[in-house]
Amino acid sequence: PATLEVLKGVPCRPGLESGEVTTPTGAAFIAVMAKEFGDMPAACPRAVGYGAGTRQGERLPNLLRAVIAESSGAALFGEIVCLEANLDDMSPQFYGYLIERLFDAGALDVYLTPIQMKKNRPGTQVSVLGRAWDIPALREIVFAETPTLGVRCVRMDRWELPRSFLEVETRFGKIKIKTTGSKMAPEFEDCAAAARAHKVPIGEVFEEALRRARDAAGR
Repeated sequence: PATLEVLKGVPCRPGLESGEVTTPTGAAFIAVMAKEFGDMPAACPRAVGYGAGTRQGERLPNLLRAVIAESSGAALFGEIVCLEANLDDMSPQFYGYLIERLFDAGALDVYLTPIQMKKNRPGTQVSVLGRAWDIPALREIVFAETPTLGVRCVRMDRWELPRSFLEVETRFGKIKIKTTGSKMAPEFEDCAAAARAHKVPIGEVFEEALRRARDAAGR
């Protein structure tokens, strides 16, 4: 009971052992220190450590393994979820607030799709992409902020390119650049803030930031 209490909001699944395999102390470390959960990503292991318990398991060795690894540059594989609800009786002016709340709760993306519902009523499908451990928070927001009586959940595989950030100096100030391999993209919020401050089109800020980033990378 204590372990489950500590792991509220953390994705869990049943194991192959009939007894306890996670202690409250171990669960507390995971719940507090882990930033995300999922399968091991594509990476180059640099150090591996093991800790062994004294109890003999029925099917699995009683071991804890920790791996320190560096990104291999390959696409990272993981699982995300898509929460969906069909709406035909919600005021359009509320969608912006709903989307804002969902992003604040950890949604990776939120989008609206026009659909045709039963009795030929036009409607809107709300789709929320997120991580498994954010399902309870995202689901409750959809229930609280929309008239829907049900939320669907679909689990999906995702490949994601590793990314990093650099900062470039422009005549509009410092702009962060997101890089993924050969791809570069200035951060929108930085560009928008600079455009407002200097009263210039955002495209002008974007182009200069991208040019400075390419010069810094020798491209």
